[in-house]
Amino acid sequence: MQLRRHVLTLWSVCAAALALLVVGCTAQPTTGGTPPGAAAPRTSAFNATDTAWILLMIPMAERARQLTDLAPSRSADPAVAMLAAKTGSTLREDLRRLRAALELSGVPDTRPHEGHDMPGMVSLDTLDKAAATKGPPFDRILTDALRAHVTQSRTLCAGERNQGRAEEATGLAEAIAKSTSQQIAGLDRLRVAHPATPVGKTTAKPPRQCPVPRGRNGLSTVECAAVMSPVASVRSAGSRAVRGGAAVGCWTPLSARVVGGVRRRRRPG
Repeated sequence: MQLRRHVLTLWSVCAAALALLVVGCTAQPTTGGTPPGAAAPRTSAFNATDTAWILLMIPMAERARQLTDLAPSRSADPAVAMLAAKTGSTLREDLRRLRAALELSGVPDTRPHEGHDMPGMVSLDTLDKAAATKGPPFDRILTDALRAHVTQSRTLCAGERNQGRAEEATGLAEAIAKSTSQQIAGLDRLRVAHPATPVGKTTAKPPRQCPVPRGRNGLSTVECAAVMSPVASVRSAGSRAVRGGAAVGCWTPLSARVVGGVRRRRRPG
């Protein structure tokens, strides 16, 4: 009899432990799900917009940081040098967080925008000119380039906040965007103090094409530009459609016409 009671007691304890384990693994929320019309909660799952945004913001921040690093030895205005130092510190922290988010996403840093000059990105030509310039001309180069960088960063962050999914990326985009208004105001004040030097006419360079490796979405190349195109649908090489303006592979301009994920050109007849 005692043995039987002991076995029953042991079975009861095991059954209770198993029940707790099952409840812990399979418990569902009792609120009935997300109410109609409510925004879906952000998750830690990275979508194509998150990774495309991170892979673009990293080289943009790197170029801008390289420019600010030139200020201590080339700026003639203490206010410009101070702004460059503050901006450089901010960019280093942004880069740290961007790289951490990319590592968390599991996407390798293939540097798809290496060597590209895109809207808002400090160009390689600008870096060369800045490195060969001192005094007021350098100050104007720096303030103009940083203003374009900050303005474009704000636009890109808005696209990420609207279309991104991972909290690590959307939260970082929000943090970067918050500081842009104050940065732009400060840069505009310095640009007034350092007017541009008149120069002769220059021929604008055509936009570079951004090669994007062919992926599951069927994309091969699209033009790199400022913001993601909020198209209703973009046909991929397969039969799937990407709806709601989700970024796939690269950021495309609002005016870009993309067919099959590829900007097509007519061949001469």
